[in-house]
Amino acid sequence: MNLVYCEKCRALTPEGFSLCPPCMRDGGAGEKEVIAAAELMDVANIVNMRDTDASQRAAIASILRIAEREGLRL
Repeated sequence: MNLVYCEKCRALTPEGFSLCPPCMRDGGAGEKEVIAAAELMDVANIVNMRDTDASQRAAIASILRIAEREGLRL
C-alpha cells in the first residue's frame, strides 16, 4: 500500500483516495469514509516504514492512533 498526495492540499493520503481525510471531511464525505481513509493511511505508514527517523516516527504515531481507536492503552 502506497501513499499519494491529496489533490486539494497535497498532504499524504492512502493510495486509492484522491483526498486526505481532513479534505474528505471538509468536502462533505460521510464519517465512515473518513475513518476508513484514516485507518488505511495509518496502515500505509506502517507498511511503508523505512530506515529513517521520519518514517519510523510516522509508523509509531500510526500504531498509537490505531490503538487509541481500538480503545487500547499502550
